Amino acid sequence: MDELFDFYTLRRESSGEVSVIGWGEYPSSSVLAGQTMLVCLDSFPTEEEARKAYPQAESFSSKWTEPRACVGHLPDEGDY
Repeated sequence: MDELFDFYTLRRESSGEVSVIGWGEYPSSSVLAGQTMLVCLDSFPTEEEARKAYPQAESFSSKWTEPRACVGHLPDEGDY
């Protein structure tokens, strides 16, 4: 398994494709350090193709229940 990700899930997109999501934690060098990181790694026409390419993918997840990174702790300033 890739050291960047702790686990993998599948997500069915509105287009019908199946995406593979890698889950991990933002590193200490990131402004989001310690928060949940999710990365869409690839998309496939079918679940079978996604599972063949990523057999370590555990189950389906939903974009409505997945954790999101919080940026509320960042200052409300422009990046100048």
